[in-house]
Amino acid sequence: MLNRRKFFSGSIFHVFNRGSKKELIFYGNNDYQRFIEKLFFYANQTKDHVIQYCLLPNHFHFLIKANSVDSISKLMLKLQTSHARYYCYKFQQVGRIFQGKYKSILVDSRLQLMTVSRYIHRNPIDYFQSEQAINDYPWSSYPEFILGSDGLVKTEDKQIILSEFSSIAAYEEFVCAEELVVQKIIKAEARII
Repeated sequence: MLNRRKFFSGSIFHVFNRGSKKELIFYGNNDYQRFIEKLFFYANQTKDHVIQYCLLPNHFHFLIKANSVDSISKLMLKLQTSHARYYCYKFQQVGRIFQGKYKSILVDSRLQLMTVSRYIHRNPIDYFQSEQAINDYPWSSYPEFILGSDGLVKTEDKQIILSEFSSIAAYEEFVCAEELVVQKIIKAEARII
């Protein structure tokens, strides 16, 4: 649930959820494709801005700039309800698809924005236990960021993250760096602020 006391127009949230009992919520490319298309369709309706996304077989992560205090709630209700109906119809199942209501965490500092962005884009590495997964995985916004290609995330929304770095290469280095290197960068940044 969004913290209304800390909310202001343009607040950024890390939004995530996973399958009930950590079970799969996506089985094939059509499942991922439909979900991501619905995400951007509903975000357009609520006027929220999807800054980043990563869909994995049993969970998802988004970085979203909220339009209003209840816009993300509306977006996620529509998205999760749509996917649950699709899933139940496709697999002839009943019952809960998601673990519960989505979670959202307010991103309230520059350092938190940088580290959450890194975390979301590194999810394929952690999930598949492969460093190469970050470059090969098709259901993440990471290639859009690194290749500078047009995709689902608008250029101005990508700039919310990329403007924190001197170049796209610097962002790529930050995301792909070893954890100890990243900790040094974060500590150095913390002293600057």
